[in-house]
Amino acid sequence: MLNNERYYYSTYSAELDEMIHAELGPIADALIERKQKITAAESLTGGLMSAYFVDMPGCSEWFSEGFVVYSAEAKIDRLGVSAELIEKNTMLDSEVALEMAKGALRITGCDYSVAMCGLGGPFFHSDGTPIPMDPRHSPGLTFVACACKHGAAVHTYTLMGSRPEIRRLAVLKAVRMLSNMMQLG
Repeated sequence: MLNNERYYYSTYSAELDEMIHAELGPIADALIERKQKITAAESLTGGLMSAYFVDMPGCSEWFSEGFVVYSAEAKIDRLGVSAELIEKNTMLDSEVALEMAKGALRITGCDYSVAMCGLGGPFFHSDGTPIPMDPRHSPGLTFVACACKHGAAVHTYTLMGSRPEIRRLAVLKAVRMLSNMMQLG
């Protein structure tokens, strides 16, 4: 177990944690100053973005709620993502991430939302046999979307690292995208 812990929480992961917390500070300050709120809709990151938000002192002033919508059904039922869109493009798609962000914004009435979906890997069953993959998807494929009442944007990334590192990198990309949307960086 100790070896797995070292694999899943590397020095690189610790550095990412520090970077994320450092970049969230100005976002939190701006949200508090503006009396604004944010929500998160997460698939790939499984609540990690919300956890980083909650790590920040005073987060109750600016963080409203988070949605962990890992399955297609959850994305459809909780956030109103179109079933036809998921059927056409799969759950791993920039349009799906964008609809997740828009849905979370609409449902909560927050000022900003951030959403992420993608593939963290590894792509093998516990017995070592490979998991069949859609040829459109590659390991580390990540979609990050942000929305506010003035518009929305989505970016596509191919991230490298272990599964936990890919999840942290997705959060870092989301924090930076949010900062740009808020015009902080």
